[in-house]
Amino acid sequence: MAAGANESLGIPYQGNKRRIATRVVDLFPAAPVLVDVFSGGCAITHAALLSGKFDKVIVNDLSDAPTLFYIALKYGVPEKPRWVSREEFFALKDRDPLIRYCYSFKNDGRSYCYGRDIEPLKRAAHRAVVDGDLSELPDSLRRAAEFSLRGVSGVAQRYAAFIRTVHASAVTSVRRADIERFNQIRCLEHITRFARIARIAECRCNSLSSAVLLAYRRDYRDLYLPDEAVVYCDPPYANTTGYGSGFDHQAFYAYCRAVGKHHPLFVSEYWMPSDFRCVAEFTVRALAGSKTNAQTRVEKIFTL
Repeated sequence: MAAGANESLGIPYQGNKRRIATRVVDLFPAAPVLVDVFSGGCAITHAALLSGKFDKVIVNDLSDAPTLFYIALKYGVPEKPRWVSREEFFALKDRDPLIRYCYSFKNDGRSYCYGRDIEPLKRAAHRAVVDGDLSELPDSLRRAAEFSLRGVSGVAQRYAAFIRTVHASAVTSVRRADIERFNQIRCLEHITRFARIARIAECRCNSLSSAVLLAYRRDYRDLYLPDEAVVYCDPPYANTTGYGSGFDHQAFYAYCRAVGKHHPLFVSEYWMPSDFRCVAEFTVRALAGSKTNAQTRVEKIFTL
């Protein structure tokens, strides 16, 4: 896999393992089946499909993120992202996973990705990049954008050209109001996320991947594990706040011990009981608002 390709694995999802997915899959032995028990954003599933190590990958999660991954892989997504307003987001997010994961803040699936004060500017930038309509852009940016986007086709190419224009305009401007405005529209997160999901379909055409993908939405204890399957678990982590609260970790440890008697088992966690053995550690940088406020964490892979 090419350098930087990890950033394109899976769908945008809070807690996605895309930065270490290929290294995690490298730990798995080749087998007829891989079962991704808590698949989340499907980064591990995506890397497994590209690896060519498995004839079948079973993906499961209580969320509908695997459903979106399956749809993107099998059918693709529309060629161009559409603008989704705050009102549309809250009206549609609970029944449209594409909208929920592309247009939510930090991929949390709950809150809208843009603040009320900058939403009009983000909409103007979207219309310029995707629709070719520059009429809503600030006067200070419209002329430069018109020049830089002229003759450029394709959303990705137009987005890159637009961002270069915004950066150049911010550098050359002497007015504080202009600089703040340029900085506010420097990044269109929903376009970046949409592009990631659109690239999932490339896996379908990849000669390395002819594996069958099956997607389920079940409690992990109700998931059937075929013979000769490698089993990977990325559960809600113990002693962490957020989406992991309420998860019965003692029951999960018992499940792992039972599964490990019959299948090669790998578990992502920060800590596991002493009868589990750590086979790999990955230092992952987690950004907390900016690159200057970065934090690191150590992801561990355990087996029995």
